Amino acid sequence: MNNLIFSGNAMVRVEGDDIMQFLTLSQGQMKFHLKGLDNRIITLLDNRTVNLWAVKRLFLSRQSTQYYHNINAPAQVSVHSNPEGDIRVELRDTFDANPLYKLMISISNQNPTSIRSYLFYRVIPLTDKQHILLALSQRMIPLPKLTPSIASPIAC
Repeated sequence: MNNLIFSGNAMVRVEGDDIMQFLTLSQGQMKFHLKGLDNRIITLLDNRTVNLWAVKRLFLSRQSTQYYHNINAPAQVSVHSNPEGDIRVELRDTFDANPLYKLMISISNQNPTSIRSYLFYRVIPLTDKQHILLALSQRMIPLPKLTPSIASPIAC
């Protein structure tokens, strides 16, 4: 992959427990593809420590719930593309508990033309009615409440 699209901290949100297909676990990295895509357009590489432990437990217990709960967490995110249009998303550990950006991967029944403003997005048709959406947007983080203060009059 030779084109860096984004690098920074983001809240990861994967919608749909069954959206990702686990491929490999090697050298501290898990590799996933999105289900339903024959040509493997999007690859997700998760290097986060808590998820590596969750996948190891998954192999022992055969229950995927814990992994999918852990994937929806902040990460250091890098998104790359190549000239063919393939996307690689890399997730690493971060200490930022409340990042400014949000990375969303979901299956959507929404018309792709109704997508709001994203920093980056990719819509891939699965069927006539369903699409996979990979999108990066700025999160709406509430500002702290400010208490107005009255300045004392300045003597002239």
